[in-house]
Amino acid sequence: MEHWRSREGKGHYDNAAMGKELEKILKKMELASHQEMEYTEDMLHTELDKFLKQNEITGFYINRPYTDIEPIIQEIYNADIHHAGPITGEGGNDRDTQFATAVYVKAFPRRILSLWVAVACCARKRS
Repeated sequence: MEHWRSREGKGHYDNAAMGKELEKILKKMELASHQEMEYTEDMLHTELDKFLKQNEITGFYINRPYTDIEPIIQEIYNADIHHAGPITGEGGNDRDTQFATAVYVKAFPRRILSLWVAVACCARKRS
């Protein structure tokens, strides 16, 4: 994303704290996908509450068997999240927008990998 944004003269500011939280969430989502635990949308919102209080958050996650990275990168690019954030001429600026990414991989027998990727854009709420 940093590369895609820099081609348009935009900065890429990382929200590391949210990235770490998303990584924990992806692990829980993997466990829930195998009925090893319950994980609901309400639980997700509770875990992200501290970020939601200060930011408008747009994002998504991907869960795929991993075979090749290029289709995953293309899917993220096609989601167009790298264009998210306030329009700089309307009271916001590039620094008001931060991105969080997280990856979780679960290995299974016979070289099967379950890949989870979360991408989020955090735009600071204006008072």
